[in-house]
Formats: sequence, C-alpha cells, structure tokens
Amino acid sequence: MALSIMGDAPFTREMVERRGQPGIAVHLYQADEDAELDDEDQWHKANPGLRAGIKSMSYMRDESRRVLATPSDQASFRAFDLNLPQDPSREMIMLPTELQRCFVDADDLPGRKGDVVIGLDAGEASSATTSFCIWPATGRCEMRMAFGDRPSLRDRGRTDGAAYETMADRGELTTYEGRIVPLDLFLSDLADDLQGCRVHRLASDGYKDSECLDFLDRAGLRWPYEARRVGQGRDGSRDVRCFQRLVLTGKLRMVENLALVSAIANSTLRRDENGNPALSKAKSRGRIDLLSAGIISAGLAEPLMDRKPRRSWNYRRAYS
Repeated sequence: MALSIMGDAPFTREMVERRGQPGIAVHLYQADEDAELDDEDQWHKANPGLRAGIKSMSYMRDESRRVLATPSDQASFRAFDLNLPQDPSREMIMLPTELQRCFVDADDLPGRKGDVVIGLDAGEASSATTSFCIWPATGRCEMRMAFGDRPSLRDRGRTDGAAYETMADRGELTTYEGRIVPLDLFLSDLADDLQGCRVHRLASDGYKDSECLDFLDRAGLRWPYEARRVGQGRDGSRDVRCFQRLVLTGKLRMVENLALVSAIANSTLRRDENGNPALSKAKSRGRIDLLSAGIISAGLAEPLMDRKPRRSWNYRRAYS
C-alpha cells in the first residue's frame, strides 16, 4: 500500500496508468490542471480529508494567498496541496493554461499591421530551428518550427517525449532535408511568408550572432539584426518578464499552438541570487526552442506596444 503525491516521479505516473488492471487499486484525488489556486471546491477535490480536519481550511486559505503573491512558490502548492503532476521544486515560466487567454480563432486574429519583430532560435542536430513573429501594433503572433528530416519526426518524438507528428499535422512543424535545418533556407521561407511586411528587427541568442549574420547574407536579406544576451541579467531576465507580462495581460493574440503549449509545459526557470529569472535549457524537460524564440521576440515587442505618438514641436507657438 502506497500513499504519495503525484509529483514528477515515474512511479506515480506508472501506477495511474495501470489503474484498473487486476490486483491494482488506485484512488486519485487531484485538482483540475487549470484549477485556480483559491478555488475551495478544487481544494476538496484534491484533499478528501479536509472535511475531517486532516488538513485545515485555514491553512489552505493562508497558503493559497501567500503563493498567489509569490509565483515562484506556486509549483510547491500545486504539487503538495492540489496533487498536480509536477516537480514541487520546479518553477515554470507560467502555467500552460495561462496561455489560453491569448488564443483566438483564425478568423479573429488581428491583421499584420505595422512593423514586425522576429525572435530566432537557430537549432542544431537535436534541437529545432524556430522563429516567433510579433506585430506590436496589434499583438498578432505567428510561429515557425522546423527539424531536419533525419531522424524522422516519429523517432525524434520518441526521444524527446513530444508529439511532433501531431504538430506537423496541425501545420506547426515542418522538416528540411538533412540532419540540420539549413538556416538560410529557413530564413528565405520566412521572408517569403512575410512578403509585404516591414521587419523592424530580428534578434537571436548572441552566441550565434556571426552564424545568423552570415545566413542572412546568404539568404539575401537586409533585416536589422540584434544579438541578445539570453542568460540571467541583461537582456535575458528582462525578456522573460516581457513574455510573462504580454501573455498574462492578454496582449499577444495567436491561434492555438500545441508546440508552444508543450514548450511552456516543459520549461524551467532558474534564478540568480538577486531573483532574476532566466530560461534553463539544461533543466527543462523537453524541447523549448519555440519558447526561446518567443521570449526574445517579446523583449523586442513590448517597448513598441502602447507607444504614444511623439508630440510635434511647434516652433512658432513656443517663441511667439
């Protein structure tokens, strides 16, 4: 007989998957994945002993208020008090369900108005090459994700634990011939798709700035380019906060995207001694390349949003 929280352990996932098999009885008390932290009905759903006083309601109320004001502690509350399947010590950039406030039907997607900013994450043999476009004037977002076709998407999906074939069927993922995505072809295809749009700036991780500039030249593109420092401090922490703000305030508008939802679900933040957040590829549980491009793009886009028009200076009025 075992008693445990779901957590992030393989044992608990295996037991739930075997529920209903002969000789195995599993009772799972768990809140909904999109549960609000202060929803008392969800507390009872995850804690059947609340009414018997095994855990007090006052504790749940106090703890939920505390973690609502301290997002970095929410993973622990969701794991220990709502029994959701996640590592209690892991901090995601946000909940995947929080991205839903940005989803709209394709017919309701805002137009490509004004300049576009582009975040780029140039992949290698095992990682995806991705781009994330934002039109700051309307909040419209468009994403591209690509792998080489060797190994196949099925084999990559098994290795990464990701539904790449489903993403491809949804039009979110494409493949290029070879083991690595040729960045010049990827950029050329992106340029063809953005034909008629003015690119305000393209940015990527600074440690690949020479490669990106070289491939822009090969693609015959003269887009303004910026190298971003994606680690803690400097650009990295600010860009993470920009992405969080733009999503949580609903300023980004996009059609539902499984690849981005999966990247957010797999994400892990690390913080320095001053509390500055940065996306940790090493500790994240799967491919987060599309999210990396989105964070860079958000850092470019947010300063351009809600910008008030500059007031013209009336020389005659000022000196008459």
